[in-house]
Amino acid sequence: MKQSHCTVPTAIPPTLRLPITWGETTCATIAVIDPELRPRQQMGRAIRRLGHWPLVFTSALELMQACRYLHLRFDAVVVACPVDAGAAGALIAQVREQVGPECPLVLSGSKRGLRELAVLHARESDHVEVTPSSFEEAYLLMRCFLQWHRARVAGQFVEWGAFRFDLSADSAQVAGIRVELTPNEFDLAIVLFRNVDQVLTHHALRALVWDSGHRCGSGVLSTNVCGLRRKLGLGAGRHGLELQAVPGQGYRLSTTASAPEENRRRQREPVRRAGERAWGSAAAAPGSAA
Repeated sequence: MKQSHCTVPTAIPPTLRLPITWGETTCATIAVIDPELRPRQQMGRAIRRLGHWPLVFTSALELMQACRYLHLRFDAVVVACPVDAGAAGALIAQVREQVGPECPLVLSGSKRGLRELAVLHARESDHVEVTPSSFEEAYLLMRCFLQWHRARVAGQFVEWGAFRFDLSADSAQVAGIRVELTPNEFDLAIVLFRNVDQVLTHHALRALVWDSGHRCGSGVLSTNVCGLRRKLGLGAGRHGLELQAVPGQGYRLSTTASAPEENRRRQREPVRRAGERAWGSAAAAPGSAA
């Protein structure tokens, strides 16, 4: 068990287990249990940004129903623990009953209850963390957890020509000028820029960007696409990229004639950092550092 001091409905059908990076064949499925909407959304976004697949729940009961009726298997579970020690212990026991004793947990709680969580409820493969108060802290928490387990972690920056995105801070720049994007616009941009020249269906984009997945309306997606075209200059092919609608399918972020050759070539070359692996491809030594 690792303890850190970083201040740091519902289930999607198993047929939608798409990786956030289109060319990646495996990724971790990580459950998030939190009754509060905002922190639940922040944690789900952080997991997606890091290249893995979140499924969010408001309670252990929802997790149980997903495991029972959808036959889901989780590689890790993030549990927002209540302040009351007895309630926290009961929640952790319910989660372990559903996911099994070998599934690592990220237990987040208040500073006051952190030691009790670590001593009484955490196991060797678990993390005990202070509850994150922002997206940036949730991102840091999950990055540390994944690296500790030597799981694959997507890079912090996505860059293409004049475009640069900092995944840890919702920061987007075009030709060195900061552009303000909403969280959903930012996440949609990341999926598109990670898959330049690939057709992404409406169904896949909704599943990869929104926690509600297939229940997200088509109007929400088209509104965010329009926002990206306007804010990033993707409507007229400026800076070598154009966001195009593919009738009857979805959208494609396409390179234009003005796209730098270096970016064209890099788009075709898969990148994997030394020492990283897809979750589950090898056993990580407990307590080892990435």
